Amino acid sequence: MSPVSSAESISTPPICADGIPASGGVLIGQAAAPALEPGAMDWAHIVWDLHGQGGPHTLYSLADAFNQAAEFHKDNNTASG
Repeated sequence: MSPVSSAESISTPPICADGIPASGGVLIGQAAAPALEPGAMDWAHIVWDLHGQGGPHTLYSLADAFNQAAEFHKDNNTASG
C-alpha cells in the first residue's frame, strides 16, 4: 500500500487483523513504519503465532488504521487475502 498525496506523510503504523477490523476482526499486530514521501511505499513485518489457529483465515492489512494522515483518498489503505 502506498499513500497518494502531494504532501509528506507522517508515520502511521500499519496493522494486520484476522477478519474485517471494523466488523470484529482480531488484531494480529502493529508494525513500526517510517514517514513516507508521496508515492513511496515500505514493507511491514508482523509476526503471528499460528499455534491453535487452525482453519481458514482472511487477513486484512490497514495503512493509516487510525486515520492520522491527510490524504486525497483513503480507498487504497486496505488489502486482504
